[in-house]
Amino acid sequence: MGLKSASINEIKKELGFLNEAELIALCLKLGKYKKENKELLNYLLFEASNETQFIENAKEEIALIFDQINTTNSYLAKKTIRKALKHVRKYAKYAGLASTEIILTSYFCQQILATGISLNSNIALQNLYSNQVKRIEKLIAGMHEDLRADFQEHLSELQYIS
Repeated sequence: MGLKSASINEIKKELGFLNEAELIALCLKLGKYKKENKELLNYLLFEASNETQFIENAKEEIALIFDQINTTNSYLAKKTIRKALKHVRKYAKYAGLASTEIILTSYFCQQILATGISLNSNIALQNLYSNQVKRIEKLIAGMHEDLRADFQEHLSELQYIS
């Protein structure tokens, strides 16, 4: 048997009883425990206040991953593309904003198209790509009408010959 996790509500109540020093100690312990926790704390403390810069930094990192792609070996290309997608999902999760996820996922899809890899000849990549486009469509559909038009442009850039 493992430890029973308390609900978020119970945790929230318990955190209310702690003083500032105890909260800082808990946050630092969380940061030390797992790399993803540290990255999330870093985002919340240093990058959440400037979402535009966060998106630009994320795009740069994704571009660096795509720069390493081996277009002659489809297995290695898929592996690199999945690695980039993992980063996109991580950054989108940290931000928690549909707009950020749309921008990063659109950029990811643009990078796939820029590789010159034929999606029609690789079913796995074609499915991966179309799933990301569907994800963007779903996110746009859930947005307020005024914002939909702004983000529809991202979607129209991603239509490829299927």
